[in-house]
Amino acid sequence: MPTTLNARYKFGIALLLSQLIFIGYTTATLHTSGHLPAPFFYDVSDTFMDFYHTNFWANSPGRYNDWHSIYPIFTFWIGQLMSSAQCATASNAAALRTCAPEAIWLLFASYLLGAWICAASAVRQLNRYQPVRWWVTPAITAMILMAMPGLFALERGNYIILAFVCLATSEWFGRNWKGALFLAFAINLKQYLILLWFVPFIKRRYDYLLISILFALIINQFAMIFIQDDQYGMLFENMLGFSNTTALSFFEKMWYATSFSAWTKGLAYSPYVQNIPPFTLSLLTVIADTARYASLLLVCASFALIAYRAHDISWGKSSLITLVAIMVATDSIGGYAIILAIPVTVVLLCQNRLIHLLPLFFILVIPFDITIGPYNILPGRVSYLSHQYISHIPGLTLGTYLRPPVLFLLLILLTYPLLIQSRTILRNTKSIFPTKV
Repeated sequence: MPTTLNARYKFGIALLLSQLIFIGYTTATLHTSGHLPAPFFYDVSDTFMDFYHTNFWANSPGRYNDWHSIYPIFTFWIGQLMSSAQCATASNAAALRTCAPEAIWLLFASYLLGAWICAASAVRQLNRYQPVRWWVTPAITAMILMAMPGLFALERGNYIILAFVCLATSEWFGRNWKGALFLAFAINLKQYLILLWFVPFIKRRYDYLLISILFALIINQFAMIFIQDDQYGMLFENMLGFSNTTALSFFEKMWYATSFSAWTKGLAYSPYVQNIPPFTLSLLTVIADTARYASLLLVCASFALIAYRAHDISWGKSSLITLVAIMVATDSIGGYAIILAIPVTVVLLCQNRLIHLLPLFFILVIPFDITIGPYNILPGRVSYLSHQYISHIPGLTLGTYLRPPVLFLLLILLTYPLLIQSRTILRNTKSIFPTKV
């Protein structure tokens, strides 16, 4: 136990120090250059616009057929609740941001609440081994608040923050009807989280599963009452189109990616491939495609293993494997989705599990990054945060290239023990029941 405690504390101290240094560096960069440093989003005029785009279309028709949204209708209901009635005449999302700049603080407050709930869950686990000091809760809260995926989500103003809060609350309540309710809220905010229902299914907790499904349907129906949209059925068409779209730029696909799929599409649609020799381009394409298909195979194997070993793997670890598998399988959800794994990860770490994976978690949440290219030549824009005219040349960072293989390796290390256990059981079974010749 002392060894694992020391490992956790060293990890926490190193992470907290790096985060505080990065916050200082970010503040200095904003003051001197007028924009946030990488890996924050490169468009300095687009800060918080995920939030304001959603809120604008929450009060405007055409959210599914004109804007081609992939958000569930519940998200737009929340967007209505977070919108100011005084800004109902805003002509577009940018005008709405100008009219109600204070509205974004609701998302910041939600993130603070989610981080505190995660920290409270962690401390509750630690107290089962030995009492912890008063400063542990605020320290863990601060580490979660300054985790780079969360900071990136805040800068974008993405509603994934609310899904994070719901998952944190679900983890706090546990495997009862209250936990099922908040899981239903999270699924109605980010529909790909529906895969988390796979965990109670393989655990044969059909009561939990059915209650959560019922809650999700009720929430969706209530949202449809307040947001009446005849084009809601286009959601599924939009989701399919978004995952296969070529409209996103090379940098939009690659920036803060989590999967090898982004690399494949980046090579397919990148304007930079013209400068790569044909043989080298073909080799890179084969490597990227191989990595992508290996990822999909790994994801399928992971789901099969947690289903086969459902009785020997905890609910929390099954949930973590599911969340990591989602990130490894697709490039459509964005790197800020890593925050969705934080609630269950901190609890597992405080249960003396996954200590050997601390270096990988550290890489995924550490804020520091190094720009290595290629670079994107952008026209000058007015920074929303500094109100200065900015002309800069952002580039892809080291994290762009590290994050997909780190998540891939993390999924392997999470599922490999299950494979070893399965092989041991099969070997023991054969020894008990030898094959007849």
